[in-house]
Order: sequence, then structure tokens, then C-alpha cells
Amino acid sequence: MSQRIAKLMLPFSVLAENRKEPFTLDMEKAAIYCFAEAEREKGGGLILRKKEEKTVFLTKFCYPFWLAPWNMLSLIFDGLKQSAYIATYKALPDARVFLEKAHMSAKSFETYTAFLSDNLNYFQVPSGERKVSIEGLISETTFLGEFSEYLSKAKQMEPAFSEAVPLNPLVDESLVSTAIEELERLRKDFEAEVATLNESIKLLNKTTRGFTKEIRGKIRAVKAEFEEVIRKEEEIAVQKISRINEEYDKQRAKLIKDFKKQLLPLQKEKV
Repeated sequence: MSQRIAKLMLPFSVLAENRKEPFTLDMEKAAIYCFAEAEREKGGGLILRKKEEKTVFLTKFCYPFWLAPWNMLSLIFDGLKQSAYIATYKALPDARVFLEKAHMSAKSFETYTAFLSDNLNYFQVPSGERKVSIEGLISETTFLGEFSEYLSKAKQMEPAFSEAVPLNPLVDESLVSTAIEELERLRKDFEAEVATLNESIKLLNKTTRGFTKEIRGKIRAVKAEFEEVIRKEEEIAVQKISRINEEYDKQRAKLIKDFKKQLLPLQKEKV
């Protein structure tokens, strides 16, 4: 984070676009008084009677916020630690271990199919939950949307600024820097995990295509081998059939000739 810190003063309210009447300082004080009056102890109680609280205007205070850039975003931190960002997510099994096993199994079709069978549900079973907690970081969507409108009306605070007293923040620059470093570490971890998953997908696709091509080649080779065997057997069968037909024709011709020889004397006798 930059060592140069700009101090900005945000307005108490942002006027609507169609509002013509200005929002004066007295109106601002009246609005704050209404909020305070709603929380003021009015006294009462039957046994332990409470004293009535009084509202006294001391001075105007400024609530501290930190605005810090990170990865094309602007993060807002609650200077008094009234907010915190807590995220819980499912932890995936180690993608690097999966990738290493995939590399080792890619040497043969048998080990590869065994690897796929053993790791079919590898990523479907989470290895637990992980929790991320960033102290002071504001993530409430409605607030962030409204804050951006206020930020557009912010003014630079001068060194001799005396209009209001800034409250000392509980969140300092080092805490903001630490939070950003933690977010950056998480981002890099997620990106590395996604890169490993993509590498695993590419390896599985490449290995599967390789073994598919190999199997298809074997199928073509077996088919060609059997086609050659069938062709040779067909040639042998054709030759055998040809010889059988020749023998049959010879026998048929001989029988016809013998029959005619036997038939001729009979015809002469009839004559």
C-alpha cells in the first residue's frame, strides 16, 4: 500500500437529484438529534429507577473509514472494527496430487484406466471447510453501493481542518496492509489451484486421445489382419469350389456320354 495517505471528508448525506432545497448544517444537527433521541434513556422502572439521560451537543465527529486499492477493486475498512468479512468455503482435495498421479498413470492403458476408476469421485468429496476472516473489511452490498455515492462528493481535508473532530481509528495502515496481503495470498492460491485443475483437464484429454488413437489403430490392424486371413481362405475356398465344379462337370459329361452309349442300342432295337 502506498505510504501517501489522502484524507477525505464525506458529506453527512447525498441529496437526491430532484431536490432543490439545500441540506443545511442545522438540518444535519436535527437529524443527528433525532437518532440520538430515539436511543436516549427516558428514565423509568419501578424498583431500580433509571435516571433520565440528557442530550448535549459537544462537537461534530467524523467516523473513520479506510479506502484501499486491491486488484482493480477498492476495499473499504471500518475504522472502528464494527464490521468484519467472514467467508466459509469448501476445500477441494489437493489438485497437485491428482495431477502427479495422472502423470504417473499415463504410461500404459491399464494403469490409466485403473487411475480413472480409482479417482472417479476425487473432487466430489470436499476435504473440509476453510474460513477466511478479514477484520474491519466491509462487504455489505447496500452499504457499498451507498458509500460510492458519498465518495463522489468527498472533499480533501486540510491540515488545519476544524469543522469536525476525526475519531481515532482502531484500524491502522499496517492492519489494512496485512488484510490486503492475506487477500492477495488467497487470490494467488485460488489461481494456482485453478491452473492445476486446467492442467489436469488438458493432460486427461491428451492422454485419453492418445490411448483412443492407439486402440483404434489396433482395431484397424486386427481388422486388416483378419481381412487378409479371410481373403486367403476365400481364395482357397474358391479354388476348391472351382475344382469341385470341374470334377462335377467331368462326371456329368461322362455320365451323359455313357447314358447315350447305353441308349443307342435300345433305339436301334426299336427300329
